[in-house]
Amino acid sequence: MKITVIGTGNMGSAFAKQLSSAGHSVRITGRDIEKAHVLAAQFANVSAFPAAEALGDSDVVVLATAYTDAAAALQSLGDLTGKVVIDITNPLSADYMSLTIGHVTSASEEIAKAVPQAHVVKAFNTLFAQVLADGDLLG
Repeated sequence: MKITVIGTGNMGSAFAKQLSSAGHSVRITGRDIEKAHVLAAQFANVSAFPAAEALGDSDVVVLATAYTDAAAALQSLGDLTGKVVIDITNPLSADYMSLTIGHVTSASEEIAKAVPQAHVVKAFNTLFAQVLADGDLLG
């Protein structure tokens, strides 16, 4: 499968590692393209691209940015018509004590409003990056 990961932090890096290990073709981008290139060099099947070129012919986008950056990051990819966007964000305040969006909507609902042509699903937002990066099967 062809997958774009947007975000080069702990979660984006862990997704790139595991998707590469599973044999998927991964395109990665982030605010710092040099960091994306360094990350891509660590894994087979991973290539770094500027945001405007990162989508390519990917079927799926893993959104691994801060929630506050999510809509702009997705829009920077271009046309997401028909793409599956996996939203792993958490809309938490800086002190982690409250939600930045209140209690009448969800992060994925707001992201879906920002990219209505895509199919947004919520997943992996309760998974710690280290657990994903380690890749151990538990249970």
